[in-house]
Amino acid sequence: MRSAVVVWYVVDIAPLRFAAWRTTNRQTEHHRIPQSAVTCRVGSGCASVDGVRTHQAIDQRSLALAQAVVSRIDEDPTRRGLGLAQETCARWLRDNPSPVLAEWAEILKRDWQQVRSVLLDAGTEGQRLRQSSPFCGVLSPSERWVIYQQFADEQKVA
Repeated sequence: MRSAVVVWYVVDIAPLRFAAWRTTNRQTEHHRIPQSAVTCRVGSGCASVDGVRTHQAIDQRSLALAQAVVSRIDEDPTRRGLGLAQETCARWLRDNPSPVLAEWAEILKRDWQQVRSVLLDAGTEGQRLRQSSPFCGVLSPSERWVIYQQFADEQKVA
């Protein structure tokens, strides 16, 4: 049995006080931690904060995941992954409406080539949309884990 993936996020909430939360498989825990426990702050030139990547690194990993999703859907003539994303987006929009989900719903009405170009957009618009991508479930957990591991290995080398 594989151990849970645990990610710590640290934010500066006031001088000398920090809030941290960690996400495990299905649960989030919040903690206050002292400033002395923070070894590096995001934006200070560190590639990561205690193993948590900077936004730039997260965006690069997100793009790599999107490229894998696009490859999967490109290989499938029925475009099952696109249908799955449409169903996911509709469910999310029904359960928790938001402007970005409405935007995704409109994007997903387009033909695959247009949706594909949105997913692969390396610019700020693509980065913003991938942060709430309804394409979860297209890749298996093990396929996602391979991409996560590649980025973790690159971090160790850098």
